[in-house]
Amino acid sequence: MKSICLIGVFFMSGCQQPAPDVSEFDSVSRVASGRPVSVMLTSYSTTLLADGSDHTRLRIAVTDSLDREITTAGQPVHLFVTGNGRVVAADGSELPYQTDSAGQEYTMCQIQHGICNLMFIAGTEPGKVRIEATSGDLWPGGHEI
Repeated sequence: MKSICLIGVFFMSGCQQPAPDVSEFDSVSRVASGRPVSVMLTSYSTTLLADGSDHTRLRIAVTDSLDREITTAGQPVHLFVTGNGRVVAADGSELPYQTDSAGQEYTMCQIQHGICNLMFIAGTEPGKVRIEATSGDLWPGGHEI
């Protein structure tokens, strides 16, 4: 009888629905629409080895005046790198670089579904690197690595 009860408990515990893949903070940190105010750039590491291959993930989002990510945002974003290193696509493929009217090199990404994921690859010269993300007249986002 005990073994039948244990088997019943085992099977019943396996029938639970999986937990949804939604953060409990989504309702306060993300909105479907809003007035864009700034570009938020997040670097998942701020210390890298200057070996030409160490890398970190970059996440870019457009936010409203309450710093909530706007999930329907679709703006193009310009990324400027000052220092030794480069920004590439999340899969590691190279992004095309252009030069603006002031002579600064930049690359672009397109926000899709409110975010853009990229990767920064460290160069071979030690030192600080500044990454700045701009989009039109929005407040820019930046990080120092």
